Amino acid sequence: MRRGLPALLALGVAFLAPAGMASAASKNVEHFTTLEEAKNATAINFLEYERRGPDLDVMLVTGRFGLKTYSLADPEDPALLDELTAEDLRLRGDPPVDFTPDSAPRSTFWQNEDMDVDRDRKLALLSRDPRAYGGSTIDDPGTPNANNATNIAGVYVVDVRDPSRIKLLSFQQLPTGHTTTCINDCEWLWTGGPAATERQQALGWTFGRPIIATDLRNPRHPRAY
Repeated sequence: MRRGLPALLALGVAFLAPAGMASAASKNVEHFTTLEEAKNATAINFLEYERRGPDLDVMLVTGRFGLKTYSLADPEDPALLDELTAEDLRLRGDPPVDFTPDSAPRSTFWQNEDMDVDRDRKLALLSRDPRAYGGSTIDDPGTPNANNATNIAGVYVVDVRDPSRIKLLSFQQLPTGHTTTCINDCEWLWTGGPAATERQQALGWTFGRPIIATDLRNPRHPRAY
């Protein structure tokens, strides 16, 4: 089904916001339902899949929990298709997943604030902030901090060609990792932020971490520059 992206985005906000907030969010926005399991969501995006019969709209939702895919065949009742959990996204050396306390979970995936997708190759790009799994922006990558975390940033590349069987293809460690954006038809990525470590500031990164380019022409083997 062909609906404009603004309309889809409006639907996504209505899905994810608390009922009271969604009902007052904006004119021409109708609150259909609330996805309680996505309460820690930080970003959403949409993909359309051509198939026999009606095309399928899929909503991708990311947050502390990882990545979830939902069928929008019935927008009033989105159906969970598959997910990569925070446990699935843990790297070697990351502390165990810990969603407590509820107000500020100790060790989860973070943050992928502005999730981008490759609409042609059906890839989801998840930006890993150094604060993931108890990390910090102060300590150097790979040097355990007070939480025994790794402070590692980078980008996960996820295959969503089949939204009911999503697969983690690769992880590219980077010195940056707050947000990731597709450029040049998603053959390359630009990844930037957040605040610089003390050592990075000493090197001149005084206004935060700069943009790092990643070659994504081979999504199983991305290369950073």
